[in-house]
This record gives sequence, C-alpha cells and structure tokens, in this order.
Amino acid sequence: MKSLFSWFRDLNTSIVNLTTVIFNSAQSILFLGLVGRSWSPSLLGELLAIEAGINLLLAFPSILADIAGYELLKEPDKRTRNEIYLSSAKASLYISLLLILLVPLLLIQKHSINNWIIVIYASIRLIISPITGAMSKRLFSDSQLNLSFVLGALDQSFLFLPAYLSILLGKSLGVALVIASFIRILQGLLQFALLTRLFPQKQIWKANEISDWTSKKLLSRTLILCPSQLPTPVLQNSISLVMATLVSQSALAIFSTHRTAAGFLGQFSNALMEPKYPEMLRSKDKIASCWRVSKNTQTYIVLLIPAMVFSFPIVYPAWMGKQYPLDMLLFICLLLVQFLRQLQQPIATLLRSLNQLVPSLIDNWIPLMVVWSLLAILEPNTPIGFSLILLTSEVTMLICRVKYISTSSIFQL
Repeated sequence: MKSLFSWFRDLNTSIVNLTTVIFNSAQSILFLGLVGRSWSPSLLGELLAIEAGINLLLAFPSILADIAGYELLKEPDKRTRNEIYLSSAKASLYISLLLILLVPLLLIQKHSINNWIIVIYASIRLIISPITGAMSKRLFSDSQLNLSFVLGALDQSFLFLPAYLSILLGKSLGVALVIASFIRILQGLLQFALLTRLFPQKQIWKANEISDWTSKKLLSRTLILCPSQLPTPVLQNSISLVMATLVSQSALAIFSTHRTAAGFLGQFSNALMEPKYPEMLRSKDKIASCWRVSKNTQTYIVLLIPAMVFSFPIVYPAWMGKQYPLDMLLFICLLLVQFLRQLQQPIATLLRSLNQLVPSLIDNWIPLMVVWSLLAILEPNTPIGFSLILLTSEVTMLICRVKYISTSSIFQL
C-alpha cells in the first residue's frame, strides 16, 4: 500500500489535476442532465437552493479553513504544519456545532419535502465538510497534491451520487437527501481512516506547541476577518437564493445549467494554476511569480473559449432536453464572468494569503456592494440580468485587486 501511495504521489501533478477537472465536469454534466430530464426545473431549482443555503452557512468555517490553508502553504516546516492543521480542524468543528443552531433558517423558503430531512442533512454537512476540507488543505501543503485533487473530485461525487441513486430508485428529492446524509457520514469515516494511514496518530494528535496558530488564535482571527471575507461566499450563494425567491426556482435551474457549462473554463484554468500556488506563495518575488502563473495559463484559455462557444448550441439541447431552453447570450455572459475570474485568480490567492484585514476588505466588500446595489436598483427578473450583474462585479474586482497590488507597500521590493 505504501508503494502505491508513493507511485501516485510521484505522478505529474498537472496531469492528475487536469484529469480530476475533466472527471468533475463530466459528473456535473451527467448529474444535471440525468436529474434535469427526470425532475422538473422547479424541483431541480429547489435542490440547488437548499445547497446554496447550506454553502452560505459553511462560509464561516470556510473562512477559518482559508486562514489555516494559506498558513500551511507558506509554512516550510512539517511539524509546524501539523500543529496548524490540528488546531484548524478543532476550531472548524467548534464553529460547525454552533452553526447547527442556524439550520432552521433554511426552512424560510417553502419546500416540497419534510423539513426534518433538510435539517438533518444540513447538520451533517456542517459537521463533515469543514473537517474533510481541513484534511484536503493538509495534504495539499504537504505536497500530497495528487491525493488532495482526487479527494476533491470524490467530494463532488458525494454531492451528486444521492441524486443518481434516488432517480434509479424512482424516488425524488427527499430520498436523495436521506441517501446523501448516510453518504456524508461514510465520507467522514473513510477520510479519517485515510488520514490515520498517511500520518501516524502521534503525528496527528500530539500537540508540540510549535506553532503560534492555536485553535483559540484561529477562532479569534476568524472573527476578526469575518466582516472582510464573508462577502465572497455571500456573493456566490446569495445570487442563487435571490433568484429562486425573486424570479423562480425554474429560472435558477436554467441559470445553473448554463453556469455549470461555462464553469468548465474556470475548472480547466484552476487545474493548470493550482499546482503552482505553493511555489508562488513561498517565492521571494511573489508579484513576478503571480503574473507568470496567470500568463502561462492564458494561452490555453484563449484556445478553449471559441471551442466552447461554437459547441454549446449543439451540446446543450442534447444534454438537458426540451425542458431547459438554450440561451446563448446567457452562456456568453457567464463565460466572460469565468474568464475574468480565472484571469485574476493568482492575484486573489496572493491577497488572501496575507490574512490581513485591509486587503480583505478591499478585495471583498467593493464587489459585494456593487452586486447588491445593482440588484436593488435594477431588480432583474431574468437570468441574463443576474449574469450581467456578476460580470460587473468581476470587472470591479479586477480593477480593485490590480490597483491595490500596484500601490501597496507590502509588495514593494
């Protein structure tokens, strides 16, 4: 078994990551196609709205995971990384247990299934997801990049598998969430077993007191950075919740299918860039390394975009069927959103790695204020309106990030 892990670890990281991206995209397409043809758009939209609400609650432990994750990436000493990892896992669990009290907020919207099923599923997600996420960052920082990428792909499979099984059983959304609850518990047990296999228990649990990043300090740092970093997950998930409320769950389903197709561009670019992040964050000249990572990716992106535009009118009807109308303008807008997002991803990673309040405020609050201001003023009632607001947000974000890096004394050599 040890030789198998060694062989897998030594595989080309970019190839493994690109393979997992293709796998993720394939299962996303399969999931939406299968569920979309078996369920009505409104039922699919209901599932997406539930997941968006859970992801909004997971924003709090995600902030802590990001703080610890960047410290893990920057820290060269393995024993210190172990201490940071253990502290972050404990702190994430504390936050998740408190957030269970907020799960009833998911019941504000009307649902077609028993409310207790949603409460139980959401509670399990809140406990399991932060712990497995912390483990993935630990593997990533310890140069177990290939295993980290594969676990990420499997995590997405666990999100989609319940819907597959529910449809095969001839059941609907309620059964899918019950199956998902059992699968998430199994995921937590299996990943904990893998963790103890890769890292001896003494390494996992022994408190060496090497690092300053204790659970208490991570929690306090999370509270300090919450006002600055919450806008990002709020922006990502509130769009789905607002669209489901103001327009319809069916419109959310159509918007999400187009966004999933456009999202392949972002996944593809991340597959090329993510393996370079540890080296980028540990580089002495971080700015030069950041621009180099972005520049080397754009050649492939420029070739991929025309292929996606020309193939989408053929692929989408065959994929989703007649219940989901093709909207080419919506797809192009969402593709532009993905292009701008991946273009500035290395800059965003560099700014977030600082774990400082002012850069986070600049990086997150301005785009959120732009989006919510436009939502309040324009009151969009179509998916295209929402996509144009997202596009405006990405342009604003790019300008703010480049301006801050070019003027801040932090990055002056």
